[in-house]
Amino acid sequence: YNEDQYERFARQKGLATIKDAAENAIVVADTLVQREQGRSSGMFTAQTAMEETVEGQLADKQPLPLTTAESWLAMAYDNYIKLFPFDKNTPTILANAGALYYTHNQFGEALKYFKTLMKYFPKSEQIRNVQTAVLDSYFGKRDFESAEVLAKRLIAGSTSDEVKQKAEKRLAEAIFLKAQTLSDAGKTAVGADEFYRMALEVPTAAFADRALFNAGQGYEQAHQYDSAIRVYELLRVSYSGSPMLVDVLNNLAFDYGEVGEYEKGGERYEELARMMKEGEGVKDVLYNAYLFYTKAENWEKAIALGERYALRYPDAEDAHVVYFQVGNHHLKLNDPESAAQVYSGFGDKFPDSPLCVEAYFRVGKHHLDRGSRDEAERAFLRAFSKSEELRNRGMANNGYYAAEALFAASRILYGRFAGISFVLPQDRLDGSVVRKQALLRQLVDQYGKVASYGTVRLPESVYRIGEAYDHFAQTWANQEMPPLDPTRRAVREKEINERTAQVYEQALTAYRKAVQVLEKVKDETASTDGGGASPSSNPGDSLVVLTNIWLERAEEKVSETLYRMAEVHSRSMDQLLAAPVPGDLDDVARLEYQNQVLLKAIRPLGDAVVEAHRRNLQTADSLSLQNQWTVASRSKIMLGLSLMGREYGKLSVEGLAAFERKTRFYRETTLEKRGEISEGWVNAMVTLIDLSKSFSQAAVVFYKDGVQRAVESGIATFDVVQIQEEMVRFVLDVADSLEMFIAEGLEDQRQAEALFRRTEEPRYEEALAVFEDNVFFLEENLKVVLDEAYQAETGFATPSPSGGWLGIRLVRMDPDAYAGRVTIPVETMYVPTDTTWWYTSVEQTGKNGLGVTMGGWRRPEGNVPSDESWNVGGVLRISGEGLSGEEGKPLYVLKQIELPGFPVLGQAIFRTDGPCRIFLNGGL
Repeated sequence: YNEDQYERFARQKGLATIKDAAENAIVVADTLVQREQGRSSGMFTAQTAMEETVEGQLADKQPLPLTTAESWLAMAYDNYIKLFPFDKNTPTILANAGALYYTHNQFGEALKYFKTLMKYFPKSEQIRNVQTAVLDSYFGKRDFESAEVLAKRLIAGSTSDEVKQKAEKRLAEAIFLKAQTLSDAGKTAVGADEFYRMALEVPTAAFADRALFNAGQGYEQAHQYDSAIRVYELLRVSYSGSPMLVDVLNNLAFDYGEVGEYEKGGERYEELARMMKEGEGVKDVLYNAYLFYTKAENWEKAIALGERYALRYPDAEDAHVVYFQVGNHHLKLNDPESAAQVYSGFGDKFPDSPLCVEAYFRVGKHHLDRGSRDEAERAFLRAFSKSEELRNRGMANNGYYAAEALFAASRILYGRFAGISFVLPQDRLDGSVVRKQALLRQLVDQYGKVASYGTVRLPESVYRIGEAYDHFAQTWANQEMPPLDPTRRAVREKEINERTAQVYEQALTAYRKAVQVLEKVKDETASTDGGGASPSSNPGDSLVVLTNIWLERAEEKVSETLYRMAEVHSRSMDQLLAAPVPGDLDDVARLEYQNQVLLKAIRPLGDAVVEAHRRNLQTADSLSLQNQWTVASRSKIMLGLSLMGREYGKLSVEGLAAFERKTRFYRETTLEKRGEISEGWVNAMVTLIDLSKSFSQAAVVFYKDGVQRAVESGIATFDVVQIQEEMVRFVLDVADSLEMFIAEGLEDQRQAEALFRRTEEPRYEEALAVFEDNVFFLEENLKVVLDEAYQAETGFATPSPSGGWLGIRLVRMDPDAYAGRVTIPVETMYVPTDTTWWYTSVEQTGKNGLGVTMGGWRRPEGNVPSDESWNVGGVLRISGEGLSGEEGKPLYVLKQIELPGFPVLGQAIFRTDGPCRIFLNGGL
């Protein structure tokens, strides 16, 4: 177009210059465009383009293609700009060309013209017309950073208010969309920063609240809850009319919860509840507010909102739980009275809730803490009854607290039960028995129901059943008795003991049942986690521990109860043994009375005692138990097995004592002529000897039987030997007494014989016969008791420590009869008189004069013949030759004799023509 040929062509067409041609081309193309759009003809300008541009989210608009006429117009604009780049009309052409592309959402192409205009024609009037279009083009091209820069420049420049408002709007949109772009790319934290910046830089933007909300959500996604809280709080304070405020408060409360600021979270939920209308949303918000205040331990607020929630929405699934927790919160405020009020009314408000059971249980605890045991018991029983009601209706019945409540009520009941004692007067005692029996039945029933729940209270409950029977038995045994004569008292005591044994048998059954149940529980909990035993953590562990504790106690109680049952029989025996003998009986009748008591009453009771204690040991062995009661039972068995032997031994000794008393009286009366003695008195002495012998024999028989039963029962050899030794000691003591009485009888014979020879009075002759009979029967008694005891001893598997002395005593009594039988040798030792003997005529007094170097002792000279020598059972005769003393003076002889072996008995006999005094081992 710059060549001459085009200039000539233009003139031929009636145009003065090429410029005219270029302008004319623009006009023609524009006319074609107007026709296409159905407009009246008129020059297309940037101003009209700006006015016709629809404002909105240009960044989301798609490019529109140019029509044919618009393409020609674009070509005409380009030709003019190329031919006349610095013409005065060029700024207008640049503005119009940019506007053409702008209106077709081809923002990149539009910017080429707009930027050229602003670069080369900065003072052009057209710039004012295209400024917002340039801004929009950046925006439409999604060049948000350039749009932000230009918008800020426009805002800061001297443009009109309208342009500044438009620029401010585009600034907000640019930052907002930039933030949105970052968020969509997964850069949530950075995008949130941009949203927050947009609200800070353009707080008056219509969507500033939206930007803050988006920022909060972005921070939440990035788990930057403190930042989310900051922007949400800004939105809440600065845009109180925002339609997003409900969501903001909800999110804000949640974020406070995430950072642990539950108090503020509760406040935001509470504020949200005030804003919202009634509906399901309000219910959830109220609950959340309550929950957050609870976590914040703001018990006052938690109580207020909890009551508000539960009472406003009683049909809510968790309303009953919340209301129950309100009572708990009162306890946190140390306000048990208010808590009790909540718990007391809980059942009226939520009658179908299983928490009713726990609520009533807590009411009971409250009363118990205040010392109101009766009110507490009623509340506990109410809890249990409520649980039963729910269970009968097929509903959850909170078995754990039902068991806890019934157990607590039972403990109160047990206190009342234990407080009843059986004291006189009789009508009061009878009434107490009736009440205590009724309470016993109730306790057994309640503890059984507690155990049926299978909670952690099961082990103690089954144990407490036995304890209740145990306590009743002890109360019955210790009841007061009115003054009674010995016979009626004995009968009454027997009745009491029999009933005591029956109740102890019930206690034993209960304890053994407890052991069985707890062993089963122990096995089951060993193979499972014990689930459901308790609402606390690790319930199985608690049940295992408690089962072991109460199982051990129940096992020991089995032993103790068996022991106490045996002791009931022991007490009966002690009472019978201590019962006074009728005072009008003589010695023989009294002994016979006691004999009958032993045979008919004491013996069966003694057998019962031994059997009861043996039962204890057998039971303990089956349960692998070893405790103080089994040790005590072994000791009691030993006492029981030797009881009859010991008691008959006492009777034997009593018989000898009575014989001694009668003999002394007879001696004093007869030999000293103090009076006459009846024939019955004389016969009584013989009878007493015979009774004593019979009792001694019975003692040996019972001791022997006790040893055999001990061996059969598996009693340790050491313990068995103790019974044997007791028998031997008794027999040896009796033998000592008998020998003493025999010696006294022989002396009595000598005196009676001497008196009879001197006076020839018949009474002395009769006395001599009586004493001879007594000695005979005493010797027979001695022989029998030693012989039978010896036979029993030799039949024992293990010898008694003192058993050998029985044989020795038999040999001493009758060497010829027993020496060979008991294998004890009897030696004869001959001691001839020779020069080892000493003699003197000097008087010797006491053992101090027996020293060889004192008292004028001399040895005989020459051979000293002897007709006989000293021997056991023999005679020592000393001839005068060699041992002669001074005439008229006694002769003292001294000989040291050494006996080999271990002598147990010896006899020295000296036969002299005159009086003789013998010193043996230094004693006269």
